[in-house]
Amino acid sequence: MKIETVVSGKLDNNTYVVITESNNAVIIDPSLDYEKIDNVLSNSGASLKYIIFTHGHYDHTASAGRLRQKTGAKLVIHHRDAEMLSDGEKDLSFIFTNHPELCSADIEVDDGDFLELDELKFEFMSTPGHSNGCMLIFCGDVIFTGDTVLEGTVGRTDLYGSNDSLMIQSVRKIAALEKNYTLLCGHGKPSTLEFEKKYNPYFIEYAR
Repeated sequence: MKIETVVSGKLDNNTYVVITESNNAVIIDPSLDYEKIDNVLSNSGASLKYIIFTHGHYDHTASAGRLRQKTGAKLVIHHRDAEMLSDGEKDLSFIFTNHPELCSADIEVDDGDFLELDELKFEFMSTPGHSNGCMLIFCGDVIFTGDTVLEGTVGRTDLYGSNDSLMIQSVRKIAALEKNYTLLCGHGKPSTLEFEKKYNPYFIEYAR
């Protein structure tokens, strides 16, 4: 597995291009800079099969429509956030642009579902709080956390679909994982689950 990270926008959004040994690709959270994402994909020579969203906010979905149009890739999102892909108010696209490129899901998933591509298995864990349909995406020793867990903190809970009490439950659910996964976050630097358990104040307060 090869993972390329594309950083874009003032919020340092991370888009992840995951490439299999057979040179097929999954993109996770295609953010605002379509050209940069497309260049990474084109330079890899990989065939894009799936676009998976950790949640439905526009800064994590903005380039999905054009990528799907170009490649035919399937859009995958938790069923509770699927509505956000076609709603410019709920997805917060009005914050970023006056001309949002809205889309719709091809595949809606739930807690415990998974997708397989070549040697890779992408498993989904529901972690509501930042949005109602936030989910972690597991692939081997890596978790793509979106905005559920960021280095040293968690996602904000004052947006459409956010919920403080659900975020606390999700933190406890994540803290119960025993393996020390690498965490690839929706914004900023990567982390590890061990680091978050030790130093993230939300894990310290709610998960011990």
